[in-house]
Amino acid sequence: MNTENNSSGNESEVVSRQNESKKRKKYGRMRDVMKKIRLLSHEVGANCNCRKQCFQNVPEEARKTILKNFNAMTSINEQNSYLCGLITVLLIRRRRPRKDEDVANLRRQEKPLQCEG
Repeated sequence: MNTENNSSGNESEVVSRQNESKKRKKYGRMRDVMKKIRLLSHEVGANCNCRKQCFQNVPEEARKTILKNFNAMTSINEQNSYLCGLITVLLIRRRRPRKDEDVANLRRQEKPLQCEG
């Protein structure tokens, strides 16, 4: 009788284990968390020492405020539209005159046609 109780107990454990889900819990996906971290973790880079002197013209407090507001935006689409609003398209002021094909030194490459046969 004692062996019958053990066998029925083992069967119930096996059945209960089969009903358990072996999938990972979906409380918070890692990729969603990483997207959120990337969205909120923009930082001010090092001074680039460019000829426009960006770091000298824009005070540090203004840079911090701009970056804080940029990181507070809710989606990457909102950040992209903000950046697109800052970009201006300028026409080319001076174009280099092109020479005619007769005068220009064009490099022509002629390769022999290789036919199999």
